[in-house]
Amino acid sequence: MKIFNKFGIFPVAALVVAAMTFLTGCHYMKEAIAGKDLPEVMKSDMSLAEVVARNEKATDRKGLFEKCTSYMMEQEMVCKQEGKEACYKVKTIFKKPDNLKTVTYRNGILFMTVLYNGKQAWAVTPQGTRPIEGKSFKLTKELADIIHPSKTLLDVFKKIDLELIREDTKEYYKLTCYPKLKGMAPMIIYVGKNNFLTKRMTTQYTIKGKLYTYESIVDRYTTTDYPGVLLAEKQTVISNGATQILKLVDFKMNLPISDKEFSPPDWYNQGGDPMKVLQDAQKYKPEPDKYKNSREKPKRLNIIDS
Repeated sequence: MKIFNKFGIFPVAALVVAAMTFLTGCHYMKEAIAGKDLPEVMKSDMSLAEVVARNEKATDRKGLFEKCTSYMMEQEMVCKQEGKEACYKVKTIFKKPDNLKTVTYRNGILFMTVLYNGKQAWAVTPQGTRPIEGKSFKLTKELADIIHPSKTLLDVFKKIDLELIREDTKEYYKLTCYPKLKGMAPMIIYVGKNNFLTKRMTTQYTIKGKLYTYESIVDRYTTTDYPGVLLAEKQTVISNGATQILKLVDFKMNLPISDKEFSPPDWYNQGGDPMKVLQDAQKYKPEPDKYKNSREKPKRLNIIDS
């Protein structure tokens, strides 16, 4: 499942911000969202394997991303709800085989860093570092699988149901994807019948007993400096009255990334007096966000409607 499809389906910035609270009892997403009419359902004219393969190739035509050893992506996200606005910047770093790091800033201030080395995971905040365990660890692992460059939808999900639907004059392949992680709701993914680009994803989840609907729409894709590689350039996420606008800031592949990027600071593994470790944690100052005030955009060749 290529990152470009996945960043269209699963906006990493939005996932990272929600990741630590995303996982309590989840429920199935009803087809009708925000008053939308039920679509016409037809039998698919292609097999699931064919649809997934065409979806992969639509955003990685030469297989460059699938073969890459590492990548870095930056996204900006503006959240608006009840007249209030919060701005996030998320840097996602991945290195094969299974190393993941996300650094999230909210309104220019460090919000959280998540580290995952394939076996363990940690959350680093200005207040200190703590291990990610239990269901939150499983969710972190699930996120790492979702954005892995060499894994497809068939690798990531336990089961996928396929239908062909018509909404107004447009036709989509509808993939109802059941996560391997128990307690997560199915994710319904819509792939354009003509261009095989992912258009949107819907799901829902609960936090502290409150039900949230979630819809991610890819507004447009863009080409990159890498031939055949497309990215979701702009996305809109709607969740219970809140609107999130995500924009691509930067993307690079095959960077020389040290394994140390995916482990907590040195003091964390030194042991000793727990109080001293806590004091050291509170003194820890993460690298400042040198992109905080940046609005620089990656070089682009073309904008493509989804």
